Amino acid sequence: MAAIIEPVTVRPLGYYPETMWVHEDFASFSSNDSAFESYTKQVDELKMQVKDMFINDPTSDPVEKVKLIDSLCRLGVSYQFKIEIEDQMNRIFSLQLNFDDHDYDLYTVALVFRVFRQHGFKMSSEVFNKFKSDDGNFKESLTNDVNGILSLYEAAHLSLHGEDILDQALAYTSAQLDLLGLFPLWFEDLKLASRYSYAKNRIVEVYMWTVAVYFEPPYLLARIILTKIVKFMSIIDDTYDAYATIDELRILTDAIERWDISTIDQLPDYMKFLYNTLLNLYGEFETELESEGRSYGVSYARDALKQMMKAYHIEAEWLNKGYVPSFDEYMENALISCGYHAVAISSFLGMEEIATMEAFEWLKGFPKIDKAAQIICRLMDDITSRVHEQKRNHVATGVECYMKQYGLSEEETVRNFQKTTASAWKDVNEECMRPIVVSMDLLIRFVNLARVIDSLYKGEDKYTNCESLKRYIKSLFFEPIPMEEEAIEAK
Repeated sequence: MAAIIEPVTVRPLGYYPETMWVHEDFASFSSNDSAFESYTKQVDELKMQVKDMFINDPTSDPVEKVKLIDSLCRLGVSYQFKIEIEDQMNRIFSLQLNFDDHDYDLYTVALVFRVFRQHGFKMSSEVFNKFKSDDGNFKESLTNDVNGILSLYEAAHLSLHGEDILDQALAYTSAQLDLLGLFPLWFEDLKLASRYSYAKNRIVEVYMWTVAVYFEPPYLLARIILTKIVKFMSIIDDTYDAYATIDELRILTDAIERWDISTIDQLPDYMKFLYNTLLNLYGEFETELESEGRSYGVSYARDALKQMMKAYHIEAEWLNKGYVPSFDEYMENALISCGYHAVAISSFLGMEEIATMEAFEWLKGFPKIDKAAQIICRLMDDITSRVHEQKRNHVATGVECYMKQYGLSEEETVRNFQKTTASAWKDVNEECMRPIVVSMDLLIRFVNLARVIDSLYKGEDKYTNCESLKRYIKSLFFEPIPMEEEAIEAK
């Protein structure tokens, strides 16, 4: 009797680069109470010195105060001085600085302009008139280049001298208090890397992503929650994009919509653990936040996840049918499938009383700043990730859809995407101008989410090609700047 030959399941594997990290890399992340106590004492002393610089600095030039604020912001420690900075910015803005009365150079004027814009104060670009060049192009670039940031990596390597050593030491001690011992190794217990070997193993990169969204110590719980959610989103994305068959995805999408553990038996074996863990994860979030009376946010995050997975499924059906949508049709779905709406809502979890039910309702309605961040994410991702995705059977990206609809070349399409991205950045910045509709602490999450994308997808897809991020991550988490006691005492 002839043996029965089972049909081979063809899967659209992505073959992603392996992770750059091993367990031994994290061996040094252990709690040291005496070290923490020492750091805490030094941070408190340094904070008092900085506050004294705000209050008792004898300088009569408000621009020098703006420069101090800029240093604190660029080093990522401005959250320690919210009240002082707010008071100083309001006072300085009320002075209505007249740059024509002072011999400030272009760098100083641009710095003041940027700091005011970053803190939500509208300032006319006419302040640059006296520097206007023959073609006037420099003013446009200064006005628009407000999305560029000093990355955490660059901040960790600022070459500071003299009086700035205080800021450097404060940045280092705050970072140490926040990061030591907090790296999320929970994924090892779940064996996610071995269970889902087809997916990108990027837990370290995801954590870096989350830290960039909110590095401030008060948002530790929010970071832990968002890291877990983004990690599972990444696995789900690769499941839809680079492993599951269309029939399996139809079952999974339906099960996610139902969000009921009783549907687990309908799933393929490899999906059961993913589904069960996902339901448990959101259940844990509800339990953890319930004690604070803020579990309501979890339902918003769960609904956004369902919405994202429906968008994944639509793209999977397009690929199955060989359908290339128009760019307009593509974007309507792709702004959801990029995941940034779901990530934004998830980023509000754990932000305590700031993230009210009203804030979640506001975000549920896709406000302008949310959509702008989605556009930045979607288009920058499409520009760089298409290179890898074109090597296999993959749904058409925005680049192909745009070329089809408008009859343009790939080069022209990429240029137009870059212009659209720049315009979206203007929307992000405009939404942060006063008066604002929600807390600036919430709005800055959209700014930071867009900054992450700008860092990860400018030039190449660094999330996929993770080797490009290794030196940044090592610098941030494994090679902190040594804090010289002598330098602090000298200060």
